[in-house]
Amino acid sequence: MVTTTRFSQLFISSVNSSRTPDSEPDSPSTNTFVESQTIASTPSSPCAIIVDFGTATTFDVLNSNGAYCGGVIAPGINLSLKALQEAAARLPTISVLPAQNVIGTNTISAMQSGIYYGYHGLINHIVEGIRREMNPARPR
Repeated sequence: MVTTTRFSQLFISSVNSSRTPDSEPDSPSTNTFVESQTIASTPSSPCAIIVDFGTATTFDVLNSNGAYCGGVIAPGINLSLKALQEAAARLPTISVLPAQNVIGTNTISAMQSGIYYGYHGLINHIVEGIRREMNPARPR
C-alpha cells in the first residue's frame, strides 16, 4: 500500500525502496512507478517530487502527467548517522530526534542537531533546486 502526504507539489512516501536484483542501475525503482500511479490520480500540478526515506534518501521527479523525469539519490539519514558513529569511535550512538536548538551544548545534542538540521537543509535545498529546474520561470 502506498501512502503519500501532499505538501503543494511535494509528496513524502512511506513506500520502502524495492529495486529488484536485475534492475538497471540507471532506472527508477519499482516504488517510483507505484507512487506515480498514486500521484497521477491527484489534481494536476507542474511536477511532483516524491521523497523516500530509506537506506538512501531519494527524490523522484514526475511531470504533470505522472511520467518519471529523473531524480536525486543521497545517503539515508540512518546510514549517515551510522557512518559518523563508526568513523569517529568516540562518538556515542544516538537516536534521530528533532533538535531543540541548532547549536548543541554537548556531544549528543550537537550530533542530533547536525543530523536533524543537516537533513532538513538537504531536503529543502534539493526540493527547491528541483522546483527551479522544473519551472525555470519560478523566481529564485
